[in-house]
This record gives sequence, C-alpha cells and structure tokens, in this order.
Amino acid sequence: MCIIKHSSRTCLRILRDGLRPIILQTSTNNCIRSSSMDNIAKLETAVPIIEQLNAHGHSAYIVGGAVRNYLLDIPINDVDITTSATPDEIEAVFERTVPVGKEHGTIMVLDTGEPFEVTTYRIDGTYEDFRRPDEVIFVTELKDDLLRRDFTINAMALDSALHVVDYADGQHDLNHRLIRAVGNPYDRFHEDALRMIRACRFQSTLDFRLEDETARAMKTHAQLISHVAIERIIVEFRKLLQGLNPEAALMTVEAAGIHAAIPVLQQLEPLMKPRHAVTLEAYFGYCLYKGQFVERGLAQLKLSNQEKKAIKASCEIYRELDAGAAMLLVYKYGAALVINCLDMRAALGIPAVLTAAAVRQLHSALPIEDRSEMAVDGHLLMTHLGRKGGSWLKGLLGRVEEHIVLGRLPNNKEAILKWVDDNV
Repeated sequence: MCIIKHSSRTCLRILRDGLRPIILQTSTNNCIRSSSMDNIAKLETAVPIIEQLNAHGHSAYIVGGAVRNYLLDIPINDVDITTSATPDEIEAVFERTVPVGKEHGTIMVLDTGEPFEVTTYRIDGTYEDFRRPDEVIFVTELKDDLLRRDFTINAMALDSALHVVDYADGQHDLNHRLIRAVGNPYDRFHEDALRMIRACRFQSTLDFRLEDETARAMKTHAQLISHVAIERIIVEFRKLLQGLNPEAALMTVEAAGIHAAIPVLQQLEPLMKPRHAVTLEAYFGYCLYKGQFVERGLAQLKLSNQEKKAIKASCEIYRELDAGAAMLLVYKYGAALVINCLDMRAALGIPAVLTAAAVRQLHSALPIEDRSEMAVDGHLLMTHLGRKGGSWLKGLLGRVEEHIVLGRLPNNKEAILKWVDDNV
C-alpha cells in the first residue's frame, strides 16, 4: 500500500506554491481546466460525513472518480464515500437518509444539505450475465473494496485529511498515463463486459494509453460486449466521442473487435475516427450520410426521439453543406447543430465551408427564427386569394418563408401580400 499524506492545509500550500499532489503532465484543452481549489472545496464538503462515521467507530473514505480527478487536477463531478459501516449502521448514524440502493450497500445521506451516496465496503459475488454480480458481500476492509474495482486509476481513496490510499499502484499509472485493469484483466472483463468500453472511454477522455495486457484481454473478450444493454454502451460511447482523443479510443475499439458486437457500430466499416471531440448526434449523422447504416437502424440504439431527430437532421446538414444557401441551413436546423456537424467534418480533416463564427453571425442576422414569426399565415393567404386550402398553400408558405429568410422579402404583411399578388 502507498499512502501520500497531504492534509487539506498542506494541499492549499501545494497549490499556492504551484505544485501538485502528484507530478502529472495533462493535455491542455477547453474540456480540462485547472480547478484545484474548486476540487478541494468539493472534497471537503464530504469531510463532515466521514468524520461523523469515524466518530461512531467506522472507517470511511472518498473513492472513485473524485480521487482520480483530484490527482489529475481536472474537475470533479460526484463525490462518493465508502465505509466499513453497514447500511443499517449508516442509517443509525445520520438523521436524514434515503435507501437508494440498500441491497447493494448504498445509502444517500442528506444531513449536510448536499446529498452524498455512502456505500458499505463490499466485494462482488459470481457474475452470471457478464455485467452484474449475483450478490454483493459486505466486508470490513477498505483494501478488499478497492481491489475489486475496474481500473487502477479508479481504485484509490482519500481520507478526511485528503491522504491518498492506493493499493493498486493507481498513482503510478496516472503518472505514466496508463489505463490498467485491477488485478487480472481477463477476469475483470469477464465479470463486467462494459468495462471494455469504459477503458476506451477513459483512453479518450484522459488521453491515456491502454496497458498491453489490458488491451490483449479486451481483444480476447470483445464478443462479451453483446451481453451489455445498448443504453449503457451509448452512455460510454457518447463520453468517448467527447474526449480529448476519440481517434485513439476508436482505433482501440476497432482493433479489439469490440464494435463487431455492438448494434449499428458493427455496420460501420471502417469506424469513423474523429481527431477531436464531437457529439454523438453529429457522429452518427455523418455515418448515416455516408451510407454506413440505414435510418431504421437508429431504433437499435434505443435513443430518445430528440436524439434520433438530431441524428437525422445532422445527416441532412451534411447533404446540404456543400450546396450553398448557408442562411437557410442555419435557419432550418439551428446554429448549434450546424456547428456540431462542422466540427465533425473538421475532426475528419474535411475542409471547412463555414466557420462557427460565421454560423453564429448568420444566426444573429436571421430576420425570423421560426415560421410562426412570419407576418402572414395560411388563413390570411387563403382569405386574401379567396381560395380553399390545399397543397398549394404549403408550397406558397414555404416560398414566402424562404424569401424572408434570404432577405429578399421584408417580413411585413403588406409587402408579402403584394409579392403574392405579383407572383402567384
């Protein structure tokens, strides 16, 4: 075991003096910013929970991603706590609790005003479905809990003084920018196949590389990913695409053959490999545009209707980007979606036809942002022309809308009706 003793006060001095709890060169990117003071403040909100458990004779530590991000000096999201106390003992220590996952040892504690998930030290029983253990077994030693976790960089803990507890050489792997499974990687991936996609996600988000044996184990067990719910895979895949190095991670996915066991991805030959962060919608929209899968295949991904709509819209944007009429494109699909598609093209090395700044400028110059803002509607046009509704009306409204957006016609009732009289 390796313990680095940095008290909260010492950490503040370290930050003031420009040092770090560990020496690590991280990539510079808008997604990663120095946030040491914010991280310490967030970690210290958990200290009263740990100290109260300690006061009742229980050990307790901060664990997981919060420890990793603290040592990497990147923003911490959630702070999780693990303890030797059983779920019943946790409930006895605190006044306000919610049994969010009591059967698995997790109690949400609300005593400090901010919710914290507190989980009993545990080890996993046998795995029958390559995803979840059949049972969890509560234990009394932190070491047992940490050594059943997925990767060494996620298997560290912090005590109430922010001392680092590390049984798996996680700090060594952070310093060497390695994703390494805890213990035997073949066992870790056989237990939970989702860990293979998580490994690739961390490879991208942290811009780390996979340790060799961990990579070989992924190749051996790639087909097990077919047992994992597509919803869980998509969560990890979205984060992978938004990382620092999605290109390297997708090369790993392809080299290991993981994609061959995932719906839709198995049809993408080769995998598109963007060089920087892109959205999932822009990614799949481009694959759809290139004919790597058909639209009905989106159902296999079990996305929300909004996500599927954005993918189909992205596909249309790619089709229309080279056709000109940028103002209409921005009006029809919105600045954000167009910029995301431009980012995807740029990440694939495709020359830009528009810049993000130009898209935002076009959006700000739009005379209307929606058909409902037009000075005329279908009822007014039918009354003005003395005609009943029909397909002609939809076409006319579309022509008027286009002329307004392109600045050829002012959004003024009198001007529009005169144009109708002259052109219809």
